[in-house]
Amino acid sequence: MNNSQFFPIVKKKNIEIQIPRDAYFSFGTSPYYAHQHGVALDIYHDLSLRNFAALSPVEGKIIATKSLKAPSPRFKGGISREYVTLIKNPKDPNLLYKILHVKPEKEVGETVSIGEELGTTIKNGYFAPWSSPHIHLEIRTNENPFRARGGEQIPLHILKKPIKLLKTQKEHQKTEDIQIKIQELHPNYYLGTFPHYYYCKYDNIIGIAGDLMQNHCILDGGIPIYKNGIVLHNKTFNMRHLGQYVHFGPYQIGSIYDGYDNFYFYRFRKYKMYLGNIKLRTISLFLGFNIPLIKFIPSNPNEVLQIDSIQSLKFESTNF
Repeated sequence: MNNSQFFPIVKKKNIEIQIPRDAYFSFGTSPYYAHQHGVALDIYHDLSLRNFAALSPVEGKIIATKSLKAPSPRFKGGISREYVTLIKNPKDPNLLYKILHVKPEKEVGETVSIGEELGTTIKNGYFAPWSSPHIHLEIRTNENPFRARGGEQIPLHILKKPIKLLKTQKEHQKTEDIQIKIQELHPNYYLGTFPHYYYCKYDNIIGIAGDLMQNHCILDGGIPIYKNGIVLHNKTFNMRHLGQYVHFGPYQIGSIYDGYDNFYFYRFRKYKMYLGNIKLRTISLFLGFNIPLIKFIPSNPNEVLQIDSIQSLKFESTNF
């Protein structure tokens, strides 16, 4: 795959990260520290459970690789190893890129270009049974880059444009159940799409539309299993935004507790969710340059829906 099929997600003077135009990505769909603090990016080839050839989202020289013991997986096809690859940033000697979940095929000392194959994705015990293989990427300094905590803020390549709905939402639709079309069935989860008026676009990023401070925003993260979620907003975060409510459709799903740049972090309120008559464990949101599929994880993985069926997504909580 050549660079013309890639699109910049970060492009600053000294940092450049590009991902395939048809890939999925997320900053907050994970319970781990880096994602809960908006300093990590997960890149998905698709949302299946298949491993794939990992194409580098960055350029630079490989300065270290490490194989670590990982928890035993609770599912078939996983391994008990984790792999770390460190790539030196050629534009800033004080920064490097840290990549996880990819078994490297490159040697230390080799250089990689954007779009060049790094290795193959893996799944291990850090993954949930419904987690799709992906490339985990962080921007790190040279000081102890192997630590789980830390990481530099991610300067998104966005142009401060307004966030716009892909399709105008009629007022009466705000109080109706959300109609989900089931697109794919996988072990432990379903993939579906929302109506088009639940998606919005921020520069070139498309995701599920939320509302913050009476303005459109893009929601990211696992609702509500990972405790905290992320909002992308075209207004730069400041302390005045603390405590502001985040809405999804007619539901108030959380409130802002921190943030930086165009990232707002919010804590979920407690509630139950149902897809048709099936109780959900969580919804995993994703972003893309095209309309992304959304992952619905049932509490009982043996409950099956029909492809192309329309299911009502409902929220139940005393908090609403």
